[in-house]
Amino acid sequence: MMTKKGPKANHSSKEKNKTAIYVALIGAAALIVVAIITELFGLLPKPPPSVLEITSLTPKNPSLLDVKVRNIGPAEALITELTVSILRESGTLELTDLGPLPSSGQYNLSVAGLQVGQSTSVQVSHSVGANKADRFLVGLANNTRRLIVKLTITYNRDQIVSETVYMMVIDVTKNIPQPISLSTTAKW
Repeated sequence: MMTKKGPKANHSSKEKNKTAIYVALIGAAALIVVAIITELFGLLPKPPPSVLEITSLTPKNPSLLDVKVRNIGPAEALITELTVSILRESGTLELTDLGPLPSSGQYNLSVAGLQVGQSTSVQVSHSVGANKADRFLVGLANNTRRLIVKLTITYNRDQIVSETVYMMVIDVTKNIPQPISLSTTAKW
């Protein structure tokens, strides 16, 4: 037995279609609003950052620091600034030159007029790839003073990593590194 659809059945079907379209449009609009609010308030997860570490900071002569870094993060780290701060000073420094070093760059800073507590910086553009290591040199412009310095590396605009290096005095008769005394009785 066949039933006829009357005008009421047809009208009801059109109403259901309109309602479905309205619900879909409202749902799409709600998703857009949620996405905008989430972005504005930073609720979306950020990509993992790069994480730069100084793995070695070694004086190679009185005027040169050998810097080894590694990026243990999944994103590239862009080094934008190097800062050298003078922490202590005591006399002159005698180091043997250990010869040329393979490195990806050298950045020079003048520390000649700096006193204890002062710093100097140089703007750089140095990239360390994700999960990569790198080596570069920081020149201290003809330094002959025995110094304890702190190197601060700024990367990815606002992240920093620092390391302190104790310049080593080389006993040229034995070629054995002698650390600078850090005792409170040392005359600095």
